[in-house]
Amino acid sequence: MNQKKILLIDDDSIHNIITKKFIELFSPTSLVKEFMEVSKSLEYLEQEAKGNFPDYIFVDLRMPVHDGFYFLDQIEILYQKKLKNSNVYVVSSSSLESDIKKSLAYGFVNGFIEKTKLKNSLKKILS
Repeated sequence: MNQKKILLIDDDSIHNIITKKFIELFSPTSLVKEFMEVSKSLEYLEQEAKGNFPDYIFVDLRMPVHDGFYFLDQIEILYQKKLKNSNVYVVSSSSLESDIKKSLAYGFVNGFIEKTKLKNSLKKILS
């Protein structure tokens, strides 16, 4: 079984704990790197861009300072070629059609996951 590198970006520490538990359940050998701020996750990706980019990126939309859309804008500009080997998912408590459409308009975003459906979504993605 290949070891997956997963980047988790969400300012909600409780949600991060839950997400990591689900990841452990469905992909026990995965390496999860967690950030609560977009800026810190971008610094991490700058280092990772020299080597292997994460296999999966899960980013929340609603965060203080920089939101998930800012993160998507930045990685689209900086890492367009690297994104071809990554699976990027937007995770949000929002179910607004405008948020879903805007998220999926990024050509490299693989899907939009509502937090209430996280467990089933992660099972499908990681299993």
